[in-house]
Amino acid sequence: MMRPAFIKDVLVKWNIQFYVMASLVFQMILVFLAPMRRWVNNGFMYLVIWAVYLLASFFSTFALSLIYNDAPDEVSESNIFPFWAPFLLVHLGGPHTITALAMEDNNLWHRHLLTQVVQICSVSVVFYQYKIFQSEWLLPTAIVFVIGIVKCVERIISLQLASFNFVRKSIRRQDSKKPPPPPPAAGVLDDYETVTWGYEFYQTFKGFIIDHTFTQDECGREKEWFSKLSVENAFKVMETELNFMYQAMFTKMIAVQYWDNNYFWCLWRFVCDGLLITVAVIFFCHSKHNLKPTDIGITYCLLGGQVVLDEIALLHLIFSHWTIVKIMNTKEVVRNKILPLINVGLKVVTVDKCWSEKIIQYSLVKHSLAGRLKCAEPKLEFYSLKDVIDSCVFTKTAKVGRRLKELVVEDIKRKAEAETNNNNNNSQDVGNQTIMDIMRRHTSEFATCVLILHVATEICYFTAATEESQSDDAKSCMEISQYLAHLLVLEGKITAALPGSIGMRFKDICWEHVRDTFDQLYDTFHQPDSGIPCWKRTRRQIACEDLLNGKYIRCNEEELENNNHKKYEKSVLPEAVELASAIMSRQYADPEPGNNTQQQRQEFWKVLSEVWVELLVYASAHCRGDIYYLNKGGQFYTFVRLLMAHFGLEKSLKADRPF
Repeated sequence: MMRPAFIKDVLVKWNIQFYVMASLVFQMILVFLAPMRRWVNNGFMYLVIWAVYLLASFFSTFALSLIYNDAPDEVSESNIFPFWAPFLLVHLGGPHTITALAMEDNNLWHRHLLTQVVQICSVSVVFYQYKIFQSEWLLPTAIVFVIGIVKCVERIISLQLASFNFVRKSIRRQDSKKPPPPPPAAGVLDDYETVTWGYEFYQTFKGFIIDHTFTQDECGREKEWFSKLSVENAFKVMETELNFMYQAMFTKMIAVQYWDNNYFWCLWRFVCDGLLITVAVIFFCHSKHNLKPTDIGITYCLLGGQVVLDEIALLHLIFSHWTIVKIMNTKEVVRNKILPLINVGLKVVTVDKCWSEKIIQYSLVKHSLAGRLKCAEPKLEFYSLKDVIDSCVFTKTAKVGRRLKELVVEDIKRKAEAETNNNNNNSQDVGNQTIMDIMRRHTSEFATCVLILHVATEICYFTAATEESQSDDAKSCMEISQYLAHLLVLEGKITAALPGSIGMRFKDICWEHVRDTFDQLYDTFHQPDSGIPCWKRTRRQIACEDLLNGKYIRCNEEELENNNHKKYEKSVLPEAVELASAIMSRQYADPEPGNNTQQQRQEFWKVLSEVWVELLVYASAHCRGDIYYLNKGGQFYTFVRLLMAHFGLEKSLKADRPF
């Protein structure tokens, strides 16, 4: 089969030019795509960024090897390729917006150091092959080569400063006796105060990145300060705090800003920009009559593209939260003149969004209503594709609303007061305690308890009247229920610190209960003689009504599987239906004197939302590895756990605390 002439020219005649330009293009794409990791909670987008990250490195390395292989035996004035080689080294140093794709890259900074040393040596070998010391392009090539070396050093320093070992050392060196901040006036913070305190708390709680166990001196010093804040301001401070953590872990900002009184790397950014402009002027003024027009155009693209990338890096350096923190420590006259300009530039240059503000939703009942390819499931499970497909098909996202934030803050405040007063009751009201007691009759395990209440909440929500299910508390119940269900069923990286299950993934704790419950639900909704029309099977309302009425398959005592276990032996569906019936009978009971039926039902959803928030707070306190999602849109329980640390819930954050 004959290849088209255009493709043949690109692959044979213009292969070096093509790969050099591809390297530049992917660098520019990466600069704009990489920051989206903070606020995009989308697996496909993360896959795109991952592919661009790898391809950017591939094109630079491959172009460098092509330039090496194309070296002539004698010096040629018409050969501009050795001048392109250091630009590829600059590309291999990486853009300022991304140094690591995952946190593990930071711990492997020694490997990256060796890789960068080999790349620098490779460029030196190219210079030797092309006899660069006899070339008329020696000066501009040397300048770009130095810039490339500095870019590589900057990247390695960023990786090393973000490694777990270095973070642990920096925690030991910091002053733990720093006095707590003064309470804010009227509970409201302006933009500058939010950034300043976000940075201060980042310095205190950066051990959060490595699941550091905070001491009593570190934990809760700002409890009074946080208690004075409004809910929105409290979350805004934590967003800023986690944004500092993200930039310290995944960008080059930490290499520039780590040393408070050392401005070398800041000044070097300006020097690099000036040197690149100097190289561009040299090339513009130099005679180019021996060069091909295409090579001249590509060289201008390399120079112009790199100048643009460096200008963007300068803008992100100047108009950043880190700069605001430094200026806040200067004289008042300087602050009043410069801060407004920095703040305006910050809003123009960057996106004012630190995380996705969404939580992942998964419904076991909804999943069981869908079709199923049982013959393909073993193969998909073997290749670890089943959960990936289920996550793509059967999950959605919900925006974290103000009501959910309020419920979390109120519960954590209540727990903080209880710990202060040495009260282990956590001030639970009668309704709250009743629901917890009903669940504990069936199980004392947290994961099983969540699974039972998840199914029961679905049944109650979809069998309730329309106006009841539209209330904020009812929606909060469903959001937390489906969020924790996603943790237990599909989440593959978050590990638990639950007593007896420390180090295990949440999904591995109760996988048998999940499997049997799902099988029982699926078999119930897909019986050939179930009497439920096919078009109605897709509606959760009808399915939940049937479950509440007891229309589900029971365990057959005589039917044994090959492993001598009863079918659905560990299913929690009967317990969930029983719990839902008990809750619904309580909800629709005769109202107490002074209350009407609607008020009683609203109170029920309020009580149930408080129960779900308690489960969310407990799960958040016993999550480990959630910080890995800083570069994947963030996770809501990261904020919950961080808020617990700010309120001094040291006992609640301990892994040995029972459910």
